[in-house]
Amino acid sequence: MTAGASGLAYDALAGQYRYRWKTVKAWAGTCRRLVLAFAHGTQQVATFEFTR
Repeated sequence: MTAGASGLAYDALAGQYRYRWKTVKAWAGTCRRLVLAFAHGTQQVATFEFTR
């Protein structure tokens, strides 16, 4: 994957969504937030701290 590339997939067997992306080295030492907004109006938020 290239930096910034992403992909969302649903695993029906596990009943889970999986989101894969590659980050850029410049994010080291920062926090980033991923917000998923669903069509029915709800959101799920995940916050990540990048250490290296």
